[in-house]
Amino acid sequence: SVAGNDTVRLFTQLAEFGLNRSVQVVGASGTVTSQNMPAIGKAADGFVTGVGYATGIDTPENKKFVADFQAANNAAPDLYGADSYGVLFFYKAAVEKAKSTDTDKVREAMRGLQWSTPQGLKTMRAGDHQAMQEMYAMRVNNGKFEIVGRVKADAAIGPDTCTRF
Repeated sequence: SVAGNDTVRLFTQLAEFGLNRSVQVVGASGTVTSQNMPAIGKAADGFVTGVGYATGIDTPENKKFVADFQAANNAAPDLYGADSYGVLFFYKAAVEKAKSTDTDKVREAMRGLQWSTPQGLKTMRAGDHQAMQEMYAMRVNNGKFEIVGRVKADAAIGPDTCTRF
């Protein structure tokens, strides 16, 4: 796990020594990002990670989100942009279900709530309050992330066995 300039140095040196041709580099979603990929260049090709959001999610909601975000920010959205956008719809759905903005009523309405986001359908589990969603395996190819696999929400997270809440 590396960040910042260390990420650029790591991938550059892996390529310089030819290690990226014989080793599959897999890492956290914050390792290679759309922000540092231009500095890493072709050395990032082949990197694999798991993420909760990708601009390539092929749904009308995501295509609209990407186009609107790009127009407003002159940049493509990332996980943080998608999560921030999606949580607004979570709160809106909870308020509508509660028919109130009272904190306790909204909190109760959030249990088991499903809502749509650019990332797809999400569900807030009632027991442990984990947001479940489909996850994506991504590979860098020619300087861009591409979806190479999907994991269904219920397979991406363990069982809801929390009894504390």
